[in-house]
Amino acid sequence: MGADLRRCALVPNPGPDPVAVAAALVDGVDFVLVSLGGADVSPSRARAVTARARRNGTVLAVINGRWPTVDLQLNARVAGYTGVGKCWGHSGARTEELSRPLRPRRAQGRGQRP
Repeated sequence: MGADLRRCALVPNPGPDPVAVAAALVDGVDFVLVSLGGADVSPSRARAVTARARRNGTVLAVINGRWPTVDLQLNARVAGYTGVGKCWGHSGARTEELSRPLRPRRAQGRGQRP
């Protein structure tokens, strides 16, 4: 989809401050996916990291937490599995349902037409 995989990094254990790690990565990585571990980020800190990501053309995706300056928010839930026998076997596929809060049939980013 256009991302240079040589400019992608994995930090499996970012320590107690994943936002600081994400802030460092947005300066040199095309895509940053950060898990907040259920934490909330303050609006001022989120604005600063989001601005750096925009300035550098980095896609910043946040999961497992609240990021108040989000451009696009989607909720997902597992709707079912296929290929599993009677309590055994391998899953062939997983079906997920995506929704945007308050408008479950549509997702849009900030600054875009509905």
